[in-house]
Amino acid sequence: MFTKSHSSRLLLCLLPVLLLMGTGCGVPIQHEKIDKLEVTIYDGNRKLSAADGLEPGIDYKITLRALTADGKMINDPKVDDLYIECPNKSVEAKIHWALGKGHFIRVSGDSILLRDKKIRFTIKVKQNPFQGTDVTHPVRWPALSKYVYKGSDGFNGTDGNDGANGADQSTDLQEEPQNGEGGQAGEHGERGAHAPNVKIFATYIRENIDGENVRGILYKISIDGEPARYHYTRGNSISVSTIGGHGGEAGRGGNGGDGGNAVAIDPSSIPEEEHVEGGLGGDGAPGGIGGDGGDGGHVRLYFYGDVKNHFAFKSIGGRGGAGGDGGAAGLGGKGTTNLLNGDDGRLGAAGAYGRDGIAGRIEGIPVSKDEILRQFKSVGILSASIVKN
Repeated sequence: MFTKSHSSRLLLCLLPVLLLMGTGCGVPIQHEKIDKLEVTIYDGNRKLSAADGLEPGIDYKITLRALTADGKMINDPKVDDLYIECPNKSVEAKIHWALGKGHFIRVSGDSILLRDKKIRFTIKVKQNPFQGTDVTHPVRWPALSKYVYKGSDGFNGTDGNDGANGADQSTDLQEEPQNGEGGQAGEHGERGAHAPNVKIFATYIRENIDGENVRGILYKISIDGEPARYHYTRGNSISVSTIGGHGGEAGRGGNGGDGGNAVAIDPSSIPEEEHVEGGLGGDGAPGGIGGDGGDGGHVRLYFYGDVKNHFAFKSIGGRGGAGGDGGAAGLGGKGTTNLLNGDDGRLGAAGAYGRDGIAGRIEGIPVSKDEILRQFKSVGILSASIVKN
């Protein structure tokens, strides 16, 4: 008979195998005598040739096959046994595993340094005399380069505490029912942070690359006085957005506590002058006020020539946070007669919404060629390379 304990033992036996399959560990090749390592890169389902470009920052599926000197083919070599060398130091390439999808390679690099270089790297085997497989592709520049700078969202306010219920009348009739306690007000939402201000310098440059006269866009972006970051592209569009942080939502007001009840005894046995009112219900507390949205940042483009036509800008204020709901009214306590029931408390008022942030200014300012040279001096651009169109 195949029992539950048998199935548990079988699962324990299979667990290492299942883990191996799930993590894509592959077959160790570090100590094999490798004759050849085949590398194939795909863009979706399309196999790439050496003439096809790789776009930095994009994941591409990669398959690897190792052929040993004795003719053995290893279709899934262990990735941990491999490493990548990038000779021009402007490229960084990494292979990673996506569960259930296989291995992927991502190339990143400084776009300024990549503008006149191809993507080159070599996949080698750790502690192995195998010389490695060279991979070379041109850079594929994205049609759209997109930058989004957003202020942080405000924290939500905490809900107010509910009021305590009033105590009932004591059994010896010496203490009357207590009123319910009022709820605690909801906390206001925090204001969203303003988006940073953005300053951009941009120009066309023309350079001779591998015998071809190539035009690209050179630009640098500064954020609120931080050190500038330099960029290059041969794409058509550059989008820059600044968005204020959204205001935090306010906390809900606490509910009012219920009033205490008079002791439940036979009302007919109580003299009229000894009848007791029930406790009043506590008031619900007001909800907090939503946090204001942060303002969008100001954007200034300093440009030379017609390069401004490639830029699109957007500045948006953050959304104001929602006000908190008012707390519910506490119920009045029961008196010794219905006429003496305590009044209910008041419903707490809802808090107001926070104010939406406002958009920042967007400006385009033409500058001279000399100013462009001064701005890009550190990246070694020659005056002859700077063109208007």
